[in-house]
Amino acid sequence: MTKSISEDLRFRVIAAVDGGLSRRAAAERCGGKCRPLGSRMAGDWFEAGWTPAPRGQPVRAIEDSRAFVLARKGVTEVESCWRRRSVEHCRGRRIIESVKLTRFKRFTNLSFALHPTSISFLAGGNNSGKSTLLQAIAVWEFCRLVLENERGRESLSAGYGGQGLGLSDDEFSPIAVASLKHLWTNLKSQIPGQDGYSLSIECGWTAGGVSKQLCLSLALTNDRLFVKAAASNLTDDDALPAVAYLPPFAGIAQRENKMSGAERRGLIGRGLAGGVIRNLLLDMHETNLAARAKLKEGRTKIKSSDLKQVLLATHSTEILRSAEHTQIMEFRGASAKYLDQDERKVSLFIGLGSEYAPKLDPLRKSKRMLIVEASSDAKMLQAWAKQLGIEWPKKIVIWPWTGGATERKHLFLQLKAEIPDLVAVSLRDRDDMAIGQIDKATLSDRSQSNVDPNLHLKI
Repeated sequence: MTKSISEDLRFRVIAAVDGGLSRRAAAERCGGKCRPLGSRMAGDWFEAGWTPAPRGQPVRAIEDSRAFVLARKGVTEVESCWRRRSVEHCRGRRIIESVKLTRFKRFTNLSFALHPTSISFLAGGNNSGKSTLLQAIAVWEFCRLVLENERGRESLSAGYGGQGLGLSDDEFSPIAVASLKHLWTNLKSQIPGQDGYSLSIECGWTAGGVSKQLCLSLALTNDRLFVKAAASNLTDDDALPAVAYLPPFAGIAQRENKMSGAERRGLIGRGLAGGVIRNLLLDMHETNLAARAKLKEGRTKIKSSDLKQVLLATHSTEILRSAEHTQIMEFRGASAKYLDQDERKVSLFIGLGSEYAPKLDPLRKSKRMLIVEASSDAKMLQAWAKQLGIEWPKKIVIWPWTGGATERKHLFLQLKAEIPDLVAVSLRDRDDMAIGQIDKATLSDRSQSNVDPNLHLKI
């Protein structure tokens, strides 16, 4: 039996071929019984797209052959880069800047403009479309990969005239749906007077200062899904965005201990994947640090890429409160756009379907509210009132809010827009406020100006 060739020798064989040796001569470097395997291996790489360095140009290093070997192990995009002999292209993954949906789930026809870097928080009420946008991008990525793997990269390029690719419902795996019809708005996959490709997802990005688009269309016939590129301005050399979709998960807690593998699997098995999210992030961070240390290898520094884009759908007011308003995309009605003012965050919180939503109807009736930092503060006040023989107001609405005076002022103004006769008292801890910002006689907060007379800010 021919023994397995070591990975290091694999790299040396392909580097030797690149340096001008014949396949047989390069295989000789394996030594002894490894020669047949080395020769066959070199031939396989030639078929995969490797070509020797042109005469007169520097021989590529063993590290370059290492990248090609790793590509042959399954890193498709690295492999395609080597086929074009372009290492820089391999590093040129693009970031999605726009998404256009046509008849995808709840969106009949809507376009989204996305920030190309950093994190974007998708926020809105239940069924507002936050998850739908993420699912659309996941479906686009799935269809793109299927077409590229089955029909080749040319199936995504401009001018391709091939037919659509058929998939069964068992082969459709990017998101969970009851049936393939649920991908279409109102479950209507057939539109009278139009061809069967009635659903489309288009993603756009920028490459070399040029706008690129790839629109993928879907059709459903006899419970079979057909996919094709409906519109594209791509060439075979264009880099494509790479997408990773993480479905919704539960179990995030305020604190999370470092866990063993068995503990993590136990939580995931109970449907509480959120309970291990910090452990996974720590693993990724440590792996990244190790990779950076290896890449550095004596250099004073290595270049850091800012081409990272994260889209996170959340209902958490605590997460959104700490985020910059420019990072928050609000889903409201038939539109979605980033907030243009920090004050808009308060209005967004009220409509999130979170802990505040059940308080709105009682507040419309009573028109009286007490803003405290936590529900326990109100319980303490009620206990004091009972001890002092003071009757606690029956119709006052307790509104927990950890934000400071500015946020409370905006909260009141947003609520007053819907409830004109609203009267509110705000109580919060002094914390590190300067003495001069507090009225000693009335304990009123002096840090805010132009306060509505129906809002009483107390410390």
